[in-house]
Order: sequence, then C-alpha cells, then structure tokens
Amino acid sequence: EDELAFGPVSEVGFDFRGGAQIGASKINYSFFVSNNAALITDPAIPSKQGTLSYGNVDVQSKKLSYGGRVGLLPIENSSLEIGFSYRYGNVGDTSYNYKSVKAAMYAADFSYINPIDIIKGTLDIKAQWNKANIDNTSYVDPGDPTGSTWYTFDNKRTSFFSQAAYRPTMSQSKFLKKTELVFRYAGFNPPAGAKDLQEIRQYTYGINYWFNWRTAFKAAFQSEKNNNAIFIQIAVGF
Repeated sequence: EDELAFGPVSEVGFDFRGGAQIGASKINYSFFVSNNAALITDPAIPSKQGTLSYGNVDVQSKKLSYGGRVGLLPIENSSLEIGFSYRYGNVGDTSYNYKSVKAAMYAADFSYINPIDIIKGTLDIKAQWNKANIDNTSYVDPGDPTGSTWYTFDNKRTSFFSQAAYRPTMSQSKFLKKTELVFRYAGFNPPAGAKDLQEIRQYTYGINYWFNWRTAFKAAFQSEKNNNAIFIQIAVGF
C-alpha cells in the first residue's frame, strides 16, 4: 500500500449517512461499522511492520471498527466544504503479543471549487491531513535471522496532500475549456524508529483534458527525492 494513503480504500460493513440545512449553510454526516483492519507484523516485510491491512480480511480480533465523518458547507452555493473524520478499532490478532492492540485514525479535509470571473475559469482546491495512532507493541527484528530479537517504536504516522487545479471554463476556445492544469504536493512522516521507512515529499505537475464530465486524458510529472516518474492515463468515472 502507498504510505501516502494509509487509510482504507474499501471495507466490508455498513454506514448511515444524511445531511441537514442550517440557515444558509449545510452539514452532511456518515457513521459506519466495519470489519477491523489487520496489524501487519511479518518481519519479512520490515517497512510494513506496524501498518494496517484493510479490505475483505479475516476479522482476527473478533471485534469491529467504528467511526464517521462530518462535513460542513458554510457558503450558500456549497463551493466550500470542511470535513473531519475518525476511525477506531482493535487491529491485533488473538495472540498474546497483539490481542489488545488498537488503532485510532483522524483526518481533516478541505475542498473548494468555484468558477471565478476574474480568472476566467474554475478553481479547484483540495487538501487532506491524516494521522494514525497505533498502540505501541513489539515486533520481531528483521535484522536478526534467529528471530529472537524484538524491537518497538512509537507508532504514530501522518500523511497529507494539497492540490490546486485551474480550468479556463470561460474561455472562447473549446479546447482550452476542456483543459485543466494541476499541481499537487504530498508528504508522509513515518514513526520514529520504524524499519526501512523515510520521510516523503512529493511534487506532481499535471495536465488533464476532459472529453466529457466523466472521461479525461491525464499526463503528469512526479518529482520525489531520487525518484521521478511520468504518468499517462485515461480516467473514466461511473
């Protein structure tokens, strides 16, 4: 899994969601119960020790996770949204070392999208900050082939991203109206003392061409310390 996005992509569970009008503002909410994540302890993959695996995994702890998100849209046209999320659950298996290990995850997100006359186009700004607090426990040291040495670390990690996109939707040119410039800055701060993990700072410069509201051609250059890459893709939404 990508360290920059250490939360779940999909899970098995159920949720309850809704929204309400508060004067000119709006609020939305979602609360869920799901299968637990699983704590990774395998010394064969030291960079993953202390991280979580999600999805359709066995519920080894025999318990469930719960959490939710609340979003506030304070502007009447709903162009701005500020959200807060939380998730908590037991993530260890039933063995002596890990049966009581729990994880708490927090996130704050920001979204602003609005056509602005002075720049003759639509500005789309998004950002998110994530934090995972996993109970401290001991792991088999991958540097000891006998498997008899254990180590521990303060298992708190954070990641974030911020992104700005501009699309000249008020242009007279049909080509320019469908073209979008994007910049993204993302980072990951690993736990102190974790094995084979380093701080990440990532810069991405991209251009998108939207054939329609759900289909786009995307090209981007991503810069990271000692690791640059070019991405070309076609994205289709459903």
